[in-house]
Amino acid sequence: MKALIDNSPSAISLKDINGRYRLVDRVFETLIGGGSESIKGKRSYDLFGEAFADTGVAHDRTVAEAGRSLEREEKLVTEDGVRTLLTVKFLVRENGGAITAIG
Repeated sequence: MKALIDNSPSAISLKDINGRYRLVDRVFETLIGGGSESIKGKRSYDLFGEAFADTGVAHDRTVAEAGRSLEREEKLVTEDGVRTLLTVKFLVRENGGAITAIG
């Protein structure tokens, strides 16, 4: 599974229900400018500016409330300039249906 994720051309991340990053791929690492181990356990507010983190956390909440995948366009300011991202978020559920993460 890790090889599949690391070879995807998309930035992939998985956050637990408390908003802490548990898994990121190489594209996400490059986008953020840090290695996987330096990102794991952190929240969006630790990695991004407050405005970007606010909208990301609100999008997480909307996905959880909707109970389904949702997509939206985001603008992220990086060292290389402003990047436009198409973000698709989805719920990860355990066998009983409880939400365990957001991808």
